[in-house]
Amino acid sequence: MLHHPPKLAKQLLLRFLRDDLAEEVQGDLDEKFYSTLKSKSSFKAKLNYWYQVINYLRPFALSKFEMSNPNHYDMFENYFKVGFRNLLRNKTYSLINISGLAFGMAVAVMIGLWVYDELSFDKYHKNYDRIGRVMRQGTLNGITGTTTYEPFPLAEELRTKFGSNFKHALAAWPAGDHILSAGENAMTKKGSFIEPGALEMLTLNMKNGNWSAL
Repeated sequence: MLHHPPKLAKQLLLRFLRDDLAEEVQGDLDEKFYSTLKSKSSFKAKLNYWYQVINYLRPFALSKFEMSNPNHYDMFENYFKVGFRNLLRNKTYSLINISGLAFGMAVAVMIGLWVYDELSFDKYHKNYDRIGRVMRQGTLNGITGTTTYEPFPLAEELRTKFGSNFKHALAAWPAGDHILSAGENAMTKKGSFIEPGALEMLTLNMKNGNWSAL
C-alpha cells in the first residue's frame, strides 16, 4: 500500500507559508516523511509530518498575511485624523453630541445597576424565595400608604390560622436603642428584636460564635 503525506497538513503549510519558502520546505518535509516511513509506521510518519508543519508556522515564515494589506495602518490613521479635524471644526456640534452620548450611557448604566440591585436584594438568605413580609395598606385623610407596622396580635393570629402553611410566623420590632443587661452590667445598643425562629429562617453572617447561642 502506497502512503502519502497528509493532505490537510500540506494545505495548511501552503496556506500560511511564504511563497519563496513553500516549494523548498514542502520538498524537505516530503523527503523526511518517506525516510521516516521506511523505519516507522505510517501513523508515526504522518504524526511527525504534522509536527514539522506546526514548527514551520513561525513569525519569520508567516509574512504572507502581513503583506496582504500593507495599507491598513495608514487607512485607520487617516480615519482618525479626519475624524479629529471634524471635531475641531464643529466644536459646538461635537460637544453636544459627545455630551448627549455620555449622558445617555451614564443613565443606561445607572438603570442597569438599579435593576441589578432590585433583583439581587436580600438573595444572600438561603430561603429568600420562600420568605415573605406582611405589610399593611390603608388610607388616612385621603392619602393611601403602605407600612410595615402591624398590630402585635397579628403574629399569633397568623400562627393560629395559617400555621400549617408556614414553618415560622414571626414578629419583629423596628431598629432603635435598646438596653441589654446581664446581672449588674447594662449597656445601650441600637438593634432590632425578633421572635425565636428568625435565626433558622434567615441566613445571618456571624462575625464570632454560633447563631444557635442566641
